Amino acid sequence: MKLLNEGPVVSDQQVADYRANGWARIPGLIPVEQALELKARLELLRARSEELTPDPERIRSRGQKHIGAEPSRRQHVMYENPGDYDHLFHAVTYSRRMGETAARFLEAESVRYLRSTIFEKVAESAGNAATNLHQDFPYLPVDRSGTITIWLALCEVAPDMGPLQFVSGSHTFGSLGRDAQTNVRPDFVAQQYARHAWPLTDPSAMKPGDATIHADLTIHGAARNTTDRPRTGFAMTYMRSDVLYTGAPWRHTDALGLEPNKPFDHEMFPILT
Repeated sequence: MKLLNEGPVVSDQQVADYRANGWARIPGLIPVEQALELKARLELLRARSEELTPDPERIRSRGQKHIGAEPSRRQHVMYENPGDYDHLFHAVTYSRRMGETAARFLEAESVRYLRSTIFEKVAESAGNAATNLHQDFPYLPVDRSGTITIWLALCEVAPDMGPLQFVSGSHTFGSLGRDAQTNVRPDFVAQQYARHAWPLTDPSAMKPGDATIHADLTIHGAARNTTDRPRTGFAMTYMRSDVLYTGAPWRHTDALGLEPNKPFDHEMFPILT
């Protein structure tokens, strides 16, 4: 993992694309071999999936039915914070390369780690659904739009496997609220998408180690995986270090005793740069 101790592999054009569109592609963010090694580590972690997969009963008791509930399970299987269980995932998540990449796109002097999740969209034969169009911001207990997600391919991702697709420029729309995963009816994001006929980016092939990066207000989703192979991606979310905690319910913070209207000063959210 030596290369991850080096700075980001980001061009001025990629940063310009992000600022204009709310997302950007970063081919080769990590070497192919390292991405495939992470994929192999996931296979070893499957035996511990109860530790890594959100517990629907625990989540329901906190009133957060949208996370880990049946709609999300059909869209993808989630393995949360794998860096807590595996040193290779930990090395990538907290690496200089990821921290400085996030800081450059956020135009921040320093960033904190917020969360990480492996998203596996299973093969068609196993049953899967499209991932609803949504924004990340409405689900986070943060006082401003100041988080960013790096989505890293851990396998060859073909266009028909359900890679992320984006509504370019939607980071300027403001917060549109939560989507149908929360059983919100009507789904305002879907309503506005239908009303305005916003174009979605084409699904693009990705090699292991390729990444996309998107803002927390950028509308994104994914089509069904129509192949016989699972699509595996690793999403890492970072935030500006000056973002404040609002106190809103969120399973990653509920038991930590964080003080509302203060930064996320806790060992779970270390400053990386």
